[in-house]
Amino acid sequence: MKPYEPTLDLRNYKYPETDLLESYGNQNIQQDPAELEENKNQIINTLLNYDIQIQKISATIGPTVTLYEIVPAAGVRISRIKNLEDDIALSLSALGIRIIAPIPGRHGGYRSAQCQKDHREHEIHAFIRKI
Repeated sequence: MKPYEPTLDLRNYKYPETDLLESYGNQNIQQDPAELEENKNQIINTLLNYDIQIQKISATIGPTVTLYEIVPAAGVRISRIKNLEDDIALSLSALGIRIIAPIPGRHGGYRSAQCQKDHREHEIHAFIRKI
């Protein structure tokens, strides 16, 4: 008996066309700069409450997650920042955060906090059209 070759059963398969998906127009990500600055200040203040100094903080906006890159001051242990995940999430009223330390591919002591956005209008959906 020959071994089973699954591709033979699928040789006539055609992928569905993308017109089966509903179009929702342009889904540009928009973030209020004041809200972004407020969140950065909130992270800084939360860390300062625990005597954790930072050198720099920057933000990268994504569709559902905002990545805050933090450079701690010299001598600050990563574990001290990591242990404050819940406190930072509480101060930002975020659905959840995840501390990544260190950031892969980055040098210079970068740490990050990924904060999930609570704004549902930023989510991108692709639904199959009703046929």
